[in-house]
Amino acid sequence: MHPGWGGGEIARWFAIATSPSPLPGCVAFPEIPGVSLVPRSTPGYCLAAPPGQSGEYALERGLVMDWSSFKPKEKKAYEKALAKIEQCRKDGREGLDLIAMALTQLPPEIGKLTALTELSLDGNQLTQLPPEIGKLTALTELWLSGNQLTQLPPEIGKLTALTELWLDGNQLTQLPPAIGKLTALTRLWLDSNQLTQLPPEIGKLTALTELFLTGNQLTQLPPEIGKLTALTRLRLDSNLALGLPRDIVEMTNPAAILRFYFKTQQAARPLNEVKLVLCGRGATGKTSLVDRLLRNTFDPTKPETTGIALEDWTMKCGQGDITAHVWDFAGQVITHSMHQFFFSTRTVYVLVLTGREDKAEEDAEYWLKLIAAFGSEEGKGPPVIVALNKWDSTQVRVDRGYLRERYPFITGFVETDCATGRGIPDMQRTLHSVVDTMPWVRMPFPKAWWGVKEALAQWPKPTMGYDEYLALCAQHDVTGGDAESLATVLHCLGLALNYRNDARLRDSTVLKPAWLTGHVYDLIREAQKRAGTLARSDLAALLPDVDTAHMREFLLMAMERFDLAYPVEDSAKWLVPLGLPDTQPQEASTFKDERDATRLRYRYTAMPEGLVPRFIVRVHPLIEGERRWASGVILAREGARALVRAAKQDKQVEVTVTGPAEARQALAGLCLAEMRAIHNDIPGLNPAEETEMAGEWVKLSTVERNEALRQKTVVETATKRIELDPTAELNEYTAEAARDDSWKPRLFLSYSHADERYRKRLDIELKVLANLGLIAAAWHDRKIQPGEKWDDEIKRELNEADVIILLVSSNALASHYIDTVEMKRAIERANAGEAEIIPIVVEPCLWTKGPLGKFQGLPRDNISVMQTRPQKLAWAAIAVALHEKLQKLRERRGK
Repeated sequence: MHPGWGGGEIARWFAIATSPSPLPGCVAFPEIPGVSLVPRSTPGYCLAAPPGQSGEYALERGLVMDWSSFKPKEKKAYEKALAKIEQCRKDGREGLDLIAMALTQLPPEIGKLTALTELSLDGNQLTQLPPEIGKLTALTELWLSGNQLTQLPPEIGKLTALTELWLDGNQLTQLPPAIGKLTALTRLWLDSNQLTQLPPEIGKLTALTELFLTGNQLTQLPPEIGKLTALTRLRLDSNLALGLPRDIVEMTNPAAILRFYFKTQQAARPLNEVKLVLCGRGATGKTSLVDRLLRNTFDPTKPETTGIALEDWTMKCGQGDITAHVWDFAGQVITHSMHQFFFSTRTVYVLVLTGREDKAEEDAEYWLKLIAAFGSEEGKGPPVIVALNKWDSTQVRVDRGYLRERYPFITGFVETDCATGRGIPDMQRTLHSVVDTMPWVRMPFPKAWWGVKEALAQWPKPTMGYDEYLALCAQHDVTGGDAESLATVLHCLGLALNYRNDARLRDSTVLKPAWLTGHVYDLIREAQKRAGTLARSDLAALLPDVDTAHMREFLLMAMERFDLAYPVEDSAKWLVPLGLPDTQPQEASTFKDERDATRLRYRYTAMPEGLVPRFIVRVHPLIEGERRWASGVILAREGARALVRAAKQDKQVEVTVTGPAEARQALAGLCLAEMRAIHNDIPGLNPAEETEMAGEWVKLSTVERNEALRQKTVVETATKRIELDPTAELNEYTAEAARDDSWKPRLFLSYSHADERYRKRLDIELKVLANLGLIAAAWHDRKIQPGEKWDDEIKRELNEADVIILLVSSNALASHYIDTVEMKRAIERANAGEAEIIPIVVEPCLWTKGPLGKFQGLPRDNISVMQTRPQKLAWAAIAVALHEKLQKLRERRGK
């Protein structure tokens, strides 16, 4: 077709001539013999066709457009697309961008671009694709996100060179069997469609590594999907009819997800378990309420809970008995940092309020917001019953209707008093009713795994070795991949914790989560008494019931893993920021009046305790001297300084960064990255992330969107309206290269876990390099998620990396795995010209005598990081050298 076809005075924008032969001056139309385009005296053409050929026939064959069905905007978009297609054909380009053009139809002329390898059609309004799409047999990437497609044409199966197909955000109800012909596909995105099932042919896509199906209406999975053994990512969120709990669908091991699904389809029995958490401030009577509910007893002299108490309760529900794992934890502020351990989905909450101090309304808002942040699933908060406790002594005044409106997941309010027994039967009935209707309480659990689960519950100790776990599984005929999958499922359900991706923790399985949380809580309280410091030599006295040094070390490693502590003074002592004094140093006040500063803030509807302490743990190598306190820290790097502190009364965290522009960008970008990483651990927290522009606060997401749309950011000040460049503001945090889609090297980090502190220090510099756009990502084995096969994952990342950094030490050189797998493969790829090797020597060792000796190491002159005083000089030199090497690599390979 041609944008000039048709004429304004011709009905339906075309004319059919009945002359048996073309008129003089006509242009033959090659698609159908006898059909010609005839020039008119006015702009445009009319169609000449043999007798008997109708206009309807021409429309059906796509020879002309029926412009009467097009709105002016749609016609303009179609003509613009047609022009871009023609220009692409003339230029011989391999890529075509037709993004967000408001297209309702894709011109069939697209089929002429037979050399096209990439086609982007995101953000249009296409309801179907023309059959001519099948002529694009050279296509490797096809982007169709955010359209209105209801089906795919069979011709899609002809695109056998496709490696990536993006169909998320459409209206697809089914996939054609022809999808199975796309055997080269590695990535298939089908999120947010209307799919109810997948065709068996999906099993033919054996090259597929990523399959995204979030937000569909799948009722079942075909057995053939199990043939997709190359999958590394599988997303099945928001397909409620599949019956998979969020803990399972969020696992990162596709094989484990599918194994669980198909085992529950074959033979399963209900789990019949629920976690019941009592929360609220201290002295509200949570422990007394537990005593009344479980035993109908009351002891007015019982001391307040100083840690975390856990016991089981058999609830006599209508559909059968349910075992409730009842968690009662201390209400002191310091324990709020422990939310990450036990606030979760698949939980029923009892919020206990009292009328004392007139703080019931404030307490209710705080706790309900936290529960929504930590425990929401599928956009819905978990069930909460509000106990208005100690009612007979002081009635609790809260606006029940208002709270229900704001937090619709509240299932009821019950007036209770443990001293008199008021409301206890009502609370029991309410709990039974709520628990009985929760679908995940009776989640199907594979029968083959029940024997292992019950044996673990009877294990006499709170922990067991992973080898012991495997032996126990073998006794119950659960072996190989099933044993690993079961370990992952038990971890995700909170029934037995095993951190398989952490070499320091993977050999021990925690069978009683309260053992872990209770002892960590005790250590935090002890650190509070000792100005935030714990000495390794004191652990035996502090943990008298933990009978081995290995398990005491396990607890310290767990605290480090969850950003609760970090080692100082060569690991002889540990710093626990939650235990630090509250008073900020005088230097913090000097940041207030800094003019040339980058400012960032986070506003929370409810701010959990421990956000800034977690931040301190993550960035502790950059702390300026000892300027850290319970709610803040001052950082320093290459002449830039940053103040990060919590303003508790305002429910916000403030970040102020000063110094030279380049150094300020690096430090501000690092602060931004670390805060986002912390927030990502709490999906429902959703703070308002704002940056200061022209003295006003603007949402950073607005600035990022404006840059993507290439439009100005409007700032309303008290006196005027200002239009600012969003790119300039974002450059305060990251370089433009970090935000574009140009090629960036992938980096693999090899190290001994004995050198964890060096890995963490290097990780800070690697994040800065990522913010400069010099690397796409820095991968190390801490990025392996629960359930992933760590050996397979390491080898895959090692083979895909462009740059391989090896932290060299005696421990690393002595590691059999590093020597025979990581170092061997790294050197092979370097010798083949496939990757760059950069050794970083962290401790004195004879590394130059081995195969690594021919590679240039850092720091220069064979002086290790450990030998450099102060060590920050070594890391500064390493950062500069890495910057130079990666810049040259990008220039050489990114063209």
